[in-house]
Amino acid sequence: MLLSGLILASLTCVVPACGDLPATMLPAASWQCSAEASEHCAQWMILPIESGSIIREFDGPAQPWMAGHRGIDISVSKSHEIIAPTDAVISFSGLVGGKSVVSLEVDGYTLTFEPARTQLQVGAQVQRRQKFAVVSGDSDHCADTCVHWGVKRTSTRDYVDPQRFLTPQHIRLVPNDA
Repeated sequence: MLLSGLILASLTCVVPACGDLPATMLPAASWQCSAEASEHCAQWMILPIESGSIIREFDGPAQPWMAGHRGIDISVSKSHEIIAPTDAVISFSGLVGGKSVVSLEVDGYTLTFEPARTQLQVGAQVQRRQKFAVVSGDSDHCADTCVHWGVKRTSTRDYVDPQRFLTPQHIRLVPNDA
């Protein structure tokens, strides 16, 4: 079979043989795994707050400079622990515009958490499900009731909906014109 006219497209989840690297992002709804295929599909990331619930969803701006909600807000209690959604490296910890922020880098994405503080050093490796920060510090957004989780493509600086990384999905071959 000639594969030159096909591209590999994945979403937020990969089959185990391909590792934990998502490729091109496509609309999630059409690629979700069925119940019978679930053993061949896994979500790339997990929610960073155990037993948390999303209280405000992503509402990306039409243009990068316009207003919008560039992440999701997850309900928490003060000093609640934040767990790593996936294996990553701490890339920032400190204040941004007076807000307490911790950032992780993973496979071309920057994950930001606010308000958050960590005792770990920049450059420290964290493993999926590892407690790496606490909901604490200054925020004009979430304060004591939530943590804001944003995901940004490192290369383009475009924000994407973190929920797309939480849904198990398949890798499929699709024609170039799809």
